[in-house]
Amino acid sequence: VDMGLPPGEIRIVPPSRIGGLHLSTHGLPLSVLMEYIRVEGRKVMLIGVQPRRLHGSMSDEVKQAGEELVRRLVNGRVDELEVL
Repeated sequence: VDMGLPPGEIRIVPPSRIGGLHLSTHGLPLSVLMEYIRVEGRKVMLIGVQPRRLHGSMSDEVKQAGEELVRRLVNGRVDELEVL
């Protein structure tokens, strides 16, 4: 997700912002997938991590953000993330 933030920043991306970001689900529009999950009665949330670069290997900032995100998921603290 390219959110225009410093590398490694984590944000909840609200549905209203999805169309304005550079995202890829390799064919299926992300908004369609999220709506399908929501209609099925599940909570759905898009969480983005700002990359340093969109190609090549993962940067240290993104790796650290991923570890932080896993800790938040395990501890039920995802809702504390900032919204984009």
